[in-house]
Amino acid sequence: MKKLLSMIALSTLTISITACSGSTTGTATEATAEATAEITATGEPEAAEETADTAADAETGDGEVSKEEIIGGADAATDIFITDNGSAEAEEPVRIEPYPVAPSIDEISDCIIWADIDPENIKNEDGNYSITTTLYGDELFDMVDISKMKVGDTIVLNGEDVLIGSLENEDGRILINGGMDEGGHELLNDESTVWFEVSWDDYTNRMEIGEVTLPVSADCVITDDADIENPGKVLSLGDLVQTASDDLGGFHKYNTSIHIEDGVVVEINRYYVP
Repeated sequence: MKKLLSMIALSTLTISITACSGSTTGTATEATAEATAEITATGEPEAAEETADTAADAETGDGEVSKEEIIGGADAATDIFITDNGSAEAEEPVRIEPYPVAPSIDEISDCIIWADIDPENIKNEDGNYSITTTLYGDELFDMVDISKMKVGDTIVLNGEDVLIGSLENEDGRILINGGMDEGGHELLNDESTVWFEVSWDDYTNRMEIGEVTLPVSADCVITDDADIENPGKVLSLGDLVQTASDDLGGFHKYNTSIHIEDGVVVEINRYYVP
């Protein structure tokens, strides 16, 4: 009788975990009935009494396993990924891709966006400036996709497939394959609904949108904070041509944003990066 009760409790625990992961719609009662029928048909099951105790401890008041038991904490927003989903049958590996890069090249008439500025591509025709520049968007991942990520899945990072061999949570960072210290990758979130990969200097991956030529407003505001010892410089368009190739690294996708209004560049900002 004790072994019979142990198998029933184990079946109830398994169906509750599986239901939490969204892979079944059966109830614990149905699972118990099925488990009982299976015991009757196949003979005495092999189950330890400790399994029943573990199942009973993990159940909440309504007979389901609590989320905390599966993912390690209700208040840990970054502890939502699981390396073993706890279901009786392993889930198939999936390929996790970032959101499509945004905005598209057809949606840049009003936006603030990362850009490369090459001084050779700044043109002045009778006092009218234009810039030919390559634009970039951040590589971002859906919070739900990352919450379901598990060992054995593949994630696309900076355009390359990365097979996930291990997952850890370290102070709010998700470490993939040991993190950067071990040649792996690290993800952060912005406390909203997206995750993104970061590098040693907390750069994010910036994905190319395309190249455009844009007019520059005569009143364009150009601010330069690249020199940590002398931030807050205000530049003219003429200064920009000289500064774009200076020893502070130029104006590139990791330190430069442009503000576009009605298809015209009205502001350019260069930031300090380590």
